[in-house]
Amino acid sequence: MKYEAIQVDDVTTCAEVFAEVFNNPPWDEDWPVSSALSRLTQIAGAPGFVGLKVVSDGRILGFVMGYTESFDTGSDFYLKEMCIIPEMQRQGIGTALLDELRIRLIAAGVRKVYLLTSRDGPAARFYEKNGFYTSEKMVMMGHWLRPKE
Repeated sequence: MKYEAIQVDDVTTCAEVFAEVFNNPPWDEDWPVSSALSRLTQIAGAPGFVGLKVVSDGRILGFVMGYTESFDTGSDFYLKEMCIIPEMQRQGIGTALLDELRIRLIAAGVRKVYLLTSRDGPAARFYEKNGFYTSEKMVMMGHWLRPKE
């Protein structure tokens, strides 16, 4: 397996992987590839974008992407999306991908990684196993502008 930077022409394949992952258990969402492509294209176009893919035999098995943001004491990385194809999950690939991301971010002078995920779900447990914690100082807040469908 290789870990490589995501290039512009990888985003379509990453969108296909994203839809496959999040349209299956435990998420069971309803992502058309076109919507996934729109989301990932927005992330990949953000200033400070960093994306890594894990590749085996020419196939993208998963990826992580987000972007760096400047704060008063340095640069932090906002991890926006990460996924591994269902048949390759629970084999250490996601952990190895996070480890590679950490190495690259440390080399770039990034001080912290943060993310949003569902409370008490499998993703939260995965990130906790990999050294992430629930912030006591921060809370996610939202406000629906239109009724939820």
